[in-house]
Amino acid sequence: MTSKIAYITNVCSHYRVGLYEKIASQHNADFYFFSEGNEWYAEKKHDRGFGRFNAIQLRGFNMLRGLLITSGLPSRLFLGGYSVFIKCINGKFVLPVTYLIARLLGRPFILVTGLWMHPGSLVHRLTFPLVRYIYTHSDAVIVYGEHVKKYLIELGVKPNKIFVGFLAVNNALFNKPVDSEEKKLIRKRLGIGDKKVILYVGRISPEKGLEYLVEAYVKLKQSVDAALLIVGDGTYKVQIVKEIREQGIQDVFLVDYVLNSELYRYYAIGDVFVLPSVTTKMVKETWGLVINEAMNQGCPVVATDAVGAAVGGLLEDGKTGFIVPEKNSEKLAEGIRCILTDESLHLKMETYIKERISRWDYDQMAKGYTDAIRSVLI
Repeated sequence: MTSKIAYITNVCSHYRVGLYEKIASQHNADFYFFSEGNEWYAEKKHDRGFGRFNAIQLRGFNMLRGLLITSGLPSRLFLGGYSVFIKCINGKFVLPVTYLIARLLGRPFILVTGLWMHPGSLVHRLTFPLVRYIYTHSDAVIVYGEHVKKYLIELGVKPNKIFVGFLAVNNALFNKPVDSEEKKLIRKRLGIGDKKVILYVGRISPEKGLEYLVEAYVKLKQSVDAALLIVGDGTYKVQIVKEIREQGIQDVFLVDYVLNSELYRYYAIGDVFVLPSVTTKMVKETWGLVINEAMNQGCPVVATDAVGAAVGGLLEDGKTGFIVPEKNSEKLAEGIRCILTDESLHLKMETYIKERISRWDYDQMAKGYTDAIRSVLI
């Protein structure tokens, strides 16, 4: 009998389409999405859309604040004839319901998670025993990287039940060549000129630690002729702009949200990419896919140890850039300075990065899922 898989998550984000297509090419699978469209990745500007797989979008209603009830899902899962249920960690209603249905039907349940810290709100603290129970009683758990695997082992999950599906992006979208003339035009349009470019791309929100990058940049300006280019938008942008203006910091360039299809051009002019994320009460950077994107243009990376990609397997300290302690502008500046002032090191890193990221693709990511599915069907 052919196995049939139900994959349940909130949003069909653009960076997961390639993974879902890989899974669908190997398995008979239905993909259920239950988001109301409020998440950042659900916004239309993020090129959200379905691919070559059977996608089912469900609607629900909010019973309580943050509790979305997707009433049509249980019957579909119960009567769908599924052999395996795969559920991402999201969904206060959908997660326990999917787990319960799998157990009632006697079918394997696979959890997918990138969390390596439990959120600290009262609701999250109260529900942690249930989440921990699901962690430890799932038939398999697929994680984003080694950092999540370590966290789950500490919670009591058996190592042989954990499978790593390293996060990937559509490399072909971000490794497009950009010649020197086009780079000059981009720099001219932005007003950067010939300065070295310290690049940040992503949401501008408290957990991204941009205030530490600004502090590091101020320290660097004393010895390095560089510009700071910040690409993105978010709730914290007003605060960052205020800080820059109050300190009278020069050569900081801010660009609003750029479509994914155009981002590669910005990565191409970056001399170093920085992700200065910090741990907050609610969030710890699960991965940081902008690092994958930047590496596709051979851009060395400086990231903090609060970034999943930095400690989870993708970055290699001293080879792809540098991993520095979070909330430490001195170390951040030191790592950036080292890359910007040592041309031979920069070239060596660029060559190594391009080779490494070329193998970090959806095939590798899908292998973690395939191995997990195979393990529960034996």
